[in-house]
Amino acid sequence: MTQETTHPDKPKLAVQRIYTKGSLFEAVTLTPALLKSISTTAAPTIDLQVQTNYTKREDDTYEAVLTINLTAKNDGSLLWRIQLQQAGLYTLEGVDEEQLKRVLNGYCMNQLYPYAATTASMMVLQGGFPPLYLTPMNFDTLYRKQLEQEAQTEGGERGTELAVAEDSSLVTH
Repeated sequence: MTQETTHPDKPKLAVQRIYTKGSLFEAVTLTPALLKSISTTAAPTIDLQVQTNYTKREDDTYEAVLTINLTAKNDGSLLWRIQLQQAGLYTLEGVDEEQLKRVLNGYCMNQLYPYAATTASMMVLQGGFPPLYLTPMNFDTLYRKQLEQEAQTEGGERGTELAVAEDSSLVTH
């Protein structure tokens, strides 16, 4: 006689789609003097701001959105600015609320970031500027640090490095 045991459903994650939700590239007019200045001076100053957000779409389907704002300045003058939203649709089943937040703010953002970095790099190149290489980010670690910071402040002041907004978004400054 064979004895069967019932196993609880294992959590399931399925990627439905990854896509660019929105993008904007704004650049100054490239003059010969500006091109010479760019090529002879130190690398431009790059400011990177990242925000994560997710929204429930259907029963177990969520849209995760990674928003990147990049600004490049040379000697204090704007060279270019990028606003980019990289998104993905994910189906998550059999997870509790804590696991859901960890997957959407960590795993999903880790999956979206390389797409966003590649798109931003292509936008800069197609804008006529030198290549842009964005450093990899670990969103699992960023989310964990945010939770630790929240636990320390227990609803007090928001941190300066990371902040979780009421709309389930993770912001880095």
